[in-house]
Order: sequence, then structure tokens, then C-alpha cells
Amino acid sequence: LAPSMELFSLIRPRPAVLWRIFQLGIPTGLFFVISACADVALMRLVNGYGPHATAAWGVVSQLAAYVQFPAASIALAAAVFSAQAIGRGQPDQLRGITRSALNSALLFTLLVAALVAVQSEWLLGIMTADVAVAALAANLLWAALAGSLILSVSAVLTAVMRASGCILWPTIISLSCLAFVLFPLGWALAQTTGVIGMRLAYPLTFALGLALHAAFFHFVWKRRYQQLPGL
Repeated sequence: LAPSMELFSLIRPRPAVLWRIFQLGIPTGLFFVISACADVALMRLVNGYGPHATAAWGVVSQLAAYVQFPAASIALAAAVFSAQAIGRGQPDQLRGITRSALNSALLFTLLVAALVAVQSEWLLGIMTADVAVAALAANLLWAALAGSLILSVSAVLTAVMRASGCILWPTIISLSCLAFVLFPLGWALAQTTGVIGMRLAYPLTFALGLALHAAFFHFVWKRRYQQLPGL
């Protein structure tokens, strides 16, 4: 097991593999950067409504992250299983993988969201002792839970497409929604409904993203990127 020159000769970088890694990694990295920038931009607007609004926003964002964990894990598993099916020359399995992942993601997200909704008073009481913050967070929570359900479907669809090497267009769709829809929509809704409107911008943006991802999945990806029997 001791390192040797033979071992080092086997682990030298391969430009073709590195380029493929960059092709997969850079769009994903850009997605997280743009997503964080959109969140920061909205947070600046939220701060204008005072410390209670900022605190309530943070509490709801934390709860939404917990609700999204099951779908994120299922989407990752769907990407792995899809890549394995394509790699072993059995793309006909993708239809079953996609259906199972979608059903599982929706089911588990719905169960967790329902649990959070039913126990919202208790959960908010754990996360904040301020009654005003908890009351505002309770009003914001419904939009966050709706957004989590919508996002669970998009996560699975994009995971399956990325597993086939289709990275660019799903990423462009996601980035476009975050960069050009989320903040402007949040700002516009805030003019009439305040901080609640800004929170509503998330499920509405996610719904638009889901519609675009589903359209690309059904009308473009199946035909152009993979000629997959049974899909």
C-alpha cells in the first residue's frame, strides 16, 4: 500500500475527464451562486420591514430547508440510478426511475410539509420566543411549504436530465427564473402585500421553473438528447 512511482503515474490528470467535470460542475456552481445572490437581494428588501420580519424570514427559511431534505436526497438517488441505467445500456429503465422518484419525492415532501403545518405553532415556539415573530412566520410558512412541494418535482426532473449529461438547458432555465423572475416578482408583490408577497414570489417562481423544466423534459430532452425507448 506504500505510494510508488507506478501509483503516481496512474493518477495523473486526464484533460478529457477534467473538462467533463468542469462541464458538469461549473453550471451547478453558477446555480448556487445566483440562487444565493437572489436570496440576498430579497433579504435586503425584507430588512426594510424591520427586525421582526427579518427574524421571521430566517425561521421560515430554516423550516423550508428541512422540508426540502427528503426531495433533495431522492433527486440525488434518481440521478445516480439514472446514470447507472444509461451506463449499462438500459435506458428503458429511466421511465420507472423517474416515476418512482417523482412519487417518492412528492409523498415524503407532502408528509413532512403536513407535519410541519400541523405542528407549526410548536415548531415556531422552539425556534423563536418572540410572539410577533412567530405570528408573522406562521403567515409566511404556507408559501414556503407550497414552494417546497413544487421544488421537489423540479429537483427530480433536473436530476434525471443531468444524469444523461444534459446540463446546460436545465441550468439556464433555473438560473433565468432566479435571476430574472424571483427578485422582480418579489419586489412587485411586496408593493401590495408586504413581506408576505415576497415569500409568495418563491412558489410562483418555482412553479414557472417547473413548467419550463417539464416542457423541456417532455418535448426536447426525450427527443433530442436521448432516444430512449419507453419514455
